[in-house]
Amino acid sequence: MSSSSKIAKPRLACEIAADRVLVGRLAEDGRSLEACAARELAPGSVIPDLVENNLRQRDAVKEAIQAALQTIAARSHDVVAIVPDAAVRVVLL
Repeated sequence: MSSSSKIAKPRLACEIAADRVLVGRLAEDGRSLEACAARELAPGSVIPDLVENNLRQRDAVKEAIQAALQTIAARSHDVVAIVPDAAVRVVLL
């Protein structure tokens, strides 16, 4: 095994989309999804944009993330974040 494959990877993932927050937790072995949850966001809460603030309703997004993570009993502080594709794609190009 290479040294990079020995590093523990976060078991939690959180996707922040324009209309919802999705969270998931991998099983200990990292091969299956153990738990997941979703919270809807009000229209306009998240707007993919490279110039303006993406979180237009920051408190609502924060509450949705916290509620979804609590649902899957997530206690870890290590979370993979998945952000709106439109913003990331332009930056990568």
